[in-house]
Amino acid sequence: MTRRRAHHGDPARPVRLAPSDVLRLGLLGIRVRRMRAALSALGISIGILTLVLVTGIPASSQRALNEQLAALGTNLLRAQPQPNQRPPVLLPPEAAKMAARIGPVSRTSAVANTHTIVRRSDRTDPNDGLGLSVLASQNDLLPTVNGRVRSGRFLSPSTDRLPTVVFGHQAAARLGIPRIAGHPTVVYVRADEDAMEAVADVLPATVYPQLPGLVQVSRPSDALAAKRAADSTFSALFLGLSGVALLVGGIGVANTMYISVLERRGEIGLRRALGANRRQIRGQFMTESVVLSLLGGVAGTVMGTLATVAYVTYQGWPPVIPMTAIAMGTGGATAIGVLAGVYPSVRAARLAPTEALSTA
Repeated sequence: MTRRRAHHGDPARPVRLAPSDVLRLGLLGIRVRRMRAALSALGISIGILTLVLVTGIPASSQRALNEQLAALGTNLLRAQPQPNQRPPVLLPPEAAKMAARIGPVSRTSAVANTHTIVRRSDRTDPNDGLGLSVLASQNDLLPTVNGRVRSGRFLSPSTDRLPTVVFGHQAAARLGIPRIAGHPTVVYVRADEDAMEAVADVLPATVYPQLPGLVQVSRPSDALAAKRAADSTFSALFLGLSGVALLVGGIGVANTMYISVLERRGEIGLRRALGANRRQIRGQFMTESVVLSLLGGVAGTVMGTLATVAYVTYQGWPPVIPMTAIAMGTGGATAIGVLAGVYPSVRAARLAPTEALSTA
């Protein structure tokens, strides 16, 4: 009820309601008509649940796809001398460090060809080109190329001062490799995916500034193009479905609020007769609409998140719930509550006390 107070002979005027009073009045209709309020909130929650699902599931699927594509080396470039050059082009020993100075580059490494072939036995014809080529590598090669050692361990700083090779010192000595090759033959560069083309353009001049035209750089992986296509593709159909669900939920809330105004004309007339002004009546019904929609939005967000996590976990994908979906869930529900409550609250405020009481 609206309280009054007198001011030294002035006519009594309504006391301004505190926010807590407005909220209490807004919750009154929800408490009295719980089943109808629950069904109206259910419409909103279904829309928000759909919104979270259609953003969370594609985002999780996209994350899983991106991880698979990234494992193919989407952000890996190779710089090496042009083949069949006479005399051979020798990249400087510090070529990998030179490439690391490029801004978007995150990791570099290099290998060098020892020009030695490992054959099955010493009886093999030396002129037979079949066999395993032997490469010298830097210690950080494996993380740069996304490689891993299945058993044992790779070269490390602890082996730098020792005459150590991956297949053993004696084998290297028998193959005629007295020292590690000094000039890299391939430089591996891992950079930010968005700057791959820019890095590829400056890489030749960086690793071989004397004659950059004699250095060839591999083009970005086809997997990178596929990954970019996956990043730019979004299901407009699913977003449209969630929008339709939200629209239906909003119409349900508006219908509930409109019926509530018609059923509560007696209450409105009594409050107006006791001094409640139109703004207070509007505030009461607008608050009820917003709270009703917000409850449905919170319920839909929680259910959508749980459903998304359960589904993507079953699929073996990393769960991803975009924060935009959470924000759109609560913010969208609030916006729907405001829009759905505009007309019913205005209609309730326009009811004259005598009209409301006479039709109650």
